[in-house]
Amino acid sequence: PIVRSIELGDRRTDVWYRLDRLCGDLELDRDRARGWTIAQTVAWRSDSMQPEWGDQVVRWLLDA
Repeated sequence: PIVRSIELGDRRTDVWYRLDRLCGDLELDRDRARGWTIAQTVAWRSDSMQPEWGDQVVRWLLDA
């Protein structure tokens, strides 16, 4: 949720910054974390967020 949260910034650069920061601080594999974020965003987009926002985040993360 920290990567896809619209409250923390609503631009492509904001989403990528959060992913990179999270991976750097926690020493996570970036591609694996990106894949997990995509899967979680698709799974949760209809329940806890605006569907359009979830779709946009997924597009940004797939366009790596």
